[in-house]
Amino acid sequence: MLKKKFDCVEFMRQARDEISKAMEGMTREQQIAWLRAQPITDPYLRRLMERAYAKQDKETQEKNQHTADKPANP
Repeated sequence: MLKKKFDCVEFMRQARDEISKAMEGMTREQQIAWLRAQPITDPYLRRLMERAYAKQDKETQEKNQHTADKPANP
């Protein structure tokens, strides 16, 4: 029988438990702030986050542009 050098199920369970313990008692907004404050060390995940932020920024700019184009109500 093959002996595993790395148990990814156990690794994920430990990571989940650590995150759950760290965020215990936080509001949803506090959890989001905590998650965003964590450093991203994985290069693939970093690229995904940068793309997500860029898309969010573009959508915000487009929304603001549409709002600015609307005439003000007298």
